Amino acid sequence: DNISTRSNSCLRRIRTYWLFAASFFLLLFGREISWGRIFLLKEMTETGPVFWSMKDLPYHRVIDGAIGLLSAAVIHLFYQSVNVQKTLHCLKKNRLMFLLTVLAAILALMGDKGQLFHDFRDETMEELSELFVYLQVFFFIHQYRIA
Repeated sequence: DNISTRSNSCLRRIRTYWLFAASFFLLLFGREISWGRIFLLKEMTETGPVFWSMKDLPYHRVIDGAIGLLSAAVIHLFYQSVNVQKTLHCLKKNRLMFLLTVLAAILALMGDKGQLFHDFRDETMEELSELFVYLQVFFFIHQYRIA
């Protein structure tokens, strides 16, 4: 009976982890496609396409709310599915990479808003910074097996 209870607990934790992973992927995917704005072309210029600003969309508040709810769900599912103590220990052990990942995330956000160079290099910086963050997340999960 005790083994059955532990087995059910383990299965529940695994299901919760995969639900977390799928939700996290959905969040990353939504971010990558600019929450659907890439499908709404405003105009085409000689330097490339111009898309509508999020604030120009009539439903941007709904998108903002959905992003907030999904982010809260991802954090909750993460907390429910992983060994939080082990995760914090791994972050402390590799502080430099964690800080570089946070810096890259900030650079990606600034590049997305055009706040770094105020030209085409912002987009390049954003994409490279996002790539670094994604690779670090996968490295961290693989290296430390936090699930």
